[in-house]
Amino acid sequence: MIPDHDEAGLQWRDEFATALRSRARSVHFMIPPQGLDFSEWHAREPLTASFIKEYLRSLNLAPTR
Repeated sequence: MIPDHDEAGLQWRDEFATALRSRARSVHFMIPPQGLDFSEWHAREPLTASFIKEYLRSLNLAPTR
């Protein structure tokens, strides 16, 4: 999940995580850099599949192969 990095986005993140807590094994949120929303982050640094895979690997959330 990628919420906007503003007050409303962070509130949504907390509410969504609470709602999923009883249903999901795990949930991870990619938080955009301060002050950016998803589209601005993607324009600055395209969120390609390889970028996301590397990000998840850095958090030990993806296979290392």
